[in-house]
Amino acid sequence: MPTFDKNIFTKTIKVPKAKVKKLQTFLNSRGEGSDNTIETFSAHFVKQGYGVDIKVCDGNTPYIDPVLFKVVPADSKDRKVGIRYNWHEIGPIDVSDTLLGEYQFDDGDITFIVNVVQAESTKVNKKNVRRWLK
Repeated sequence: MPTFDKNIFTKTIKVPKAKVKKLQTFLNSRGEGSDNTIETFSAHFVKQGYGVDIKVCDGNTPYIDPVLFKVVPADSKDRKVGIRYNWHEIGPIDVSDTLLGEYQFDDGDITFIVNVVQAESTKVNKKNVRRWLK
């Protein structure tokens, strides 16, 4: 009988076609040389206490920076100002130059897979998108 050593959790982020085209055009450009996050797409694995950010970043060559975060209780200093939890970066995976695709993260015996796909509609799911810069 087969045994499974890992727990695998998946999420899908749908990005409108027009946004995919705009961001992929940006990713194929030369960039402005500054290390800024242009747009972030997020997936939360609430029951497991993890989150993933797929960040579109500027640089000498623009790139995708996928990062896994873990939720941890805040320390006493943060709790005094009302912060109950903090996100700690577990680690990024290799940067990419393509927004669409599968991003896989491992933390011990847990695997998180985020699929970024092109949506059919032109509406952005605001729950999954945070704008950092315009």
